[in-house]
Amino acid sequence: MTIVLRGLDRLIGSLVAAAKWLALPLITLLFLQWPLRDLFRFYSREANDLGQVLFALFVAVSITAATRAGTHLAADLLAQRYPATTRRRLKQAGAAAGLLPRARAG
Repeated sequence: MTIVLRGLDRLIGSLVAAAKWLALPLITLLFLQWPLRDLFRFYSREANDLGQVLFALFVAVSITAATRAGTHLAADLLAQRYPATTRRRLKQAGAAAGLLPRARAG
């Protein structure tokens, strides 16, 4: 089972590393929607829609990357002063508070 998890972890790491290149087409699409609308009068809506889809994907991958790096919602100056055991218990309590309402028996 751990071999499968390691493989999945490597796959997710590779996808996160490759997804950083989504920023370039995202910026291009969002930049081009105004000239497409004002100068050419076509495809601006499609550029906007595709840009929004890429943005949502980019944000999802960014949150995944930040969580994997341990920087997402963890870079608090006050919490860095807590002892390691307190930080670990707060992390566990936060995970339980986030997961328990969605958990169901069965």
